[in-house]
Amino acid sequence: ERRIVDAIAGESSVFKRRAERENRPGEVPMLPKRISFVFDASASMYRYNGMDGRLRRSCEAAVMLMEALRGFEQRFDYEICCHDGERAYSELVPFGKPPADEKERLKVVS
Repeated sequence: ERRIVDAIAGESSVFKRRAERENRPGEVPMLPKRISFVFDASASMYRYNGMDGRLRRSCEAAVMLMEALRGFEQRFDYEICCHDGERAYSELVPFGKPPADEKERLKVVS
């Protein structure tokens, strides 16, 4: 409503775009988005896995992420790391090197 009033009053820059153009659907962005997934690999994950299956579910989530991002390498650059509470992190999948097939994905979670 305010823009219409400004346009009638003679304001020249009412409808001027001030933001960068958004990508159209299906258009590949210039630089891929970098995503870092960090999983818990502490001793409690193994210890309580028998009771509630937390380690199994965490591994399943990692596989689902790798499956979902397969084919989108131009749009998303991701890494998968884990931490155990003592070290900073252990890199499972480095940036720019996603697992190519099921065998490599199995190596990541085992």
